Amino acid sequence: GNDRQLGLWGWYLANRLVANNSMPVLLINGAVGGTRIDQHRPNPAGRGLPGTGNVYSIYADLYNRVTNARLNHGIRGLFWHQGEQNQGSGGIDPDYDYKFYQQYFVDISAAWKQDFPNLRNYYVFQIWPAACGDTSRNDQLREVQRTLPRLYSNMKIMSTHGIVPGSGCHYVPAGYQVFSDLIGPLVEQDVYGVMPAAKLTAPNLQQAYFTTPAKNEIALVFDQNIAWNPGAPTMLFLANAAGATSGTVSSGSATGNTIKLQVSGATSAATITYLKGLVSWNQANILYGSNGIAALTFADVPIGTLSPYETWAGGSFANAFTDTAATSDPDGDSQTNQEEFAFGLDPTSGSSVNPITQQLAGGVFKYTRTANSGLTYKVYYSTDLSGWTLDAAATQTPAAAVGGVETVTVTLAAAAPSNGKLFVRVEATQVP
Repeated sequence: GNDRQLGLWGWYLANRLVANNSMPVLLINGAVGGTRIDQHRPNPAGRGLPGTGNVYSIYADLYNRVTNARLNHGIRGLFWHQGEQNQGSGGIDPDYDYKFYQQYFVDISAAWKQDFPNLRNYYVFQIWPAACGDTSRNDQLREVQRTLPRLYSNMKIMSTHGIVPGSGCHYVPAGYQVFSDLIGPLVEQDVYGVMPAAKLTAPNLQQAYFTTPAKNEIALVFDQNIAWNPGAPTMLFLANAAGATSGTVSSGSATGNTIKLQVSGATSAATITYLKGLVSWNQANILYGSNGIAALTFADVPIGTLSPYETWAGGSFANAFTDTAATSDPDGDSQTNQEEFAFGLDPTSGSSVNPITQQLAGGVFKYTRTANSGLTYKVYYSTDLSGWTLDAAATQTPAAAVGGVETVTVTLAAAAPSNGKLFVRVEATQVP
């Protein structure tokens, strides 16, 4: 590139680290422009051998430089900004490159760890959308990059599409300065122990799910606080299982780490994509974390559906509901959250313990339960609290739900006992 562009951000980073921490640092540039990930593999016959036709020369050159300098045990981190040439199907494998990208990275990183045993931290850049080269599957390639940290305990991934000034391939010096500004604080945190005031990574989507049975709202849960951008709907795409457009995003809002999207025509939507590289997009419309870093793009992420219990646990109660495990009893009333869910009680209030709203009289009683719980409710009776008999013919008539709780009128079919003693209980079980 011109103006010392290639590798320039590493120079900026080294200057930053020395200036801020008063400690010498060595950054080795092993990058080669316009290469696929398979070209970065080590030679199985020997790490320092370039192989026939220099097939393995990239890894061999880096390995030999480090080894000859006797620095194999001094490497602490690795920076990876690559992938432009893997957005299509120009690789050595018989399909689109993104399908093989993860395994190549895992195999190469295993070699790094063997050859540089003190390597601990990995810093990966998600490439610019539809950057140079064949871009036919650029969204899917970035999705693979986004999910790489799931396989590593010490990997950070940074977005690039929020960099200003941006570029499809190589950046001007001011753009590379932003590379350093983004990744430098992470290095200082991991290597120098500098404690940040806020998260330093790009927001990464953790889960997407419909929040309503009508499928008119989708929640996007990130790994950190996120801000809503009114222009973002133009870069959010819904698709059905066949990949065809299924619905549109009209608006949204953000609270904490969750964005709620208002959608229409999405009853058959199965996946959601944020920012398609081959569809016109604008930096002014991208999503940012509360830390000011652009959220990672994502592609073809499945849209889940909350279980009835999860929907209930996300509702409003008298107090904060944080210990939401089904077997927990955060209010200490000897009823688990699952039991309180089944009978429409408040899991945060120790006084909310009895679902019976009308005592048994004349073969009729009333109880409460969570509407649309997905549970089966059966009525049993007993004359001595010892043996219980299922009243399979008892009728249960629920009234209209109020606040997600319905009151059920039960009319027993069993005849009243001659001694006048009759006890009833309702049992809730999961539908098979």
